[in-house]
Amino acid sequence: MYRFIKIWLQLALRFYIKNIKIQGAAIKQISRPTLLAVNHSNSFLDALIVTAYYPNEIHFLARGDAFNKKWAAWILKNLLNIIPIHRLEEGRENLIKNTESFEEVMQVLADGGSVLIFPEGLCKNENTIRPLRKGAARMAYQAWQQYNIHELNIQPISIRYATFTDAPKTINLFLGQALTKKGFTIEQEAVFYNKFNVVLRDRLQVENTIDFHSTTSSTYLKILMALPALLGYLIHRPFYILLRNFIRKKTKGTVFYDSVLFGSMMLIYPFFVLLITGIAVLISGNNSAFWFLLLLLPLTAWCYKIYRK
Repeated sequence: MYRFIKIWLQLALRFYIKNIKIQGAAIKQISRPTLLAVNHSNSFLDALIVTAYYPNEIHFLARGDAFNKKWAAWILKNLLNIIPIHRLEEGRENLIKNTESFEEVMQVLADGGSVLIFPEGLCKNENTIRPLRKGAARMAYQAWQQYNIHELNIQPISIRYATFTDAPKTINLFLGQALTKKGFTIEQEAVFYNKFNVVLRDRLQVENTIDFHSTTSSTYLKILMALPALLGYLIHRPFYILLRNFIRKKTKGTVFYDSVLFGSMMLIYPFFVLLITGIAVLISGNNSAFWFLLLLLPLTAWCYKIYRK
């Protein structure tokens, strides 16, 4: 299920992202086991973007209240590789449950896997690094000091968005220098946490090293794409506006707009294409040629994205 979702995610992001620039370390050469420490500015879209471009399978840490219903907990853990982490805001009595979650994380790392964590803890739509919580530092300490996973690397990943509201998007993905056990003296636990967070936050701070200047399409390509791009715009614009306005209303005052919009489009768009194709086939008297719309409609949407670029 994870591999299928990843393929579908990669395809969907090709339409939602206009340009993405990956800088710093090579994402395909990240050593494992690794803790992917990612800044958190755009809800679950942050995790989806890393998943799409990171070559290996990832286990994720997510807020514990998402696991309150048994059916949801089963789907999240067994199909999506998500491990619950309970925060103080969810009730002090739930913090004891984190012991089991940390054990699960250590097992993944001991097996050479990758775990994604948002060390800031909370999400906010801004391209700055906020103070870090202790989650990533605690996992590094336990892995290095208590579980003898000495080869663990902590890979800082900074995601910067040109906008949190518009699509298609321009995004910068910066991979900082990894943190390893050799870079730290394992002292008192609290002292280690402070030193670790100072280093990690410094390596996530990359605002002055990136920009949002994207490449532009050539004049000849724009001329070639003009007609299919116009068709894509006219066909898809009403669908996009209706969905965008609905999501905007439902997520008003939250940080979930961009993520929910992308997630909704990723799930609903295939049915939209199927609906338009089905209507065209029926109107044409079951002319089988109209089934080519299943490919033609997404192609016009892609042409519009290229034209916009």
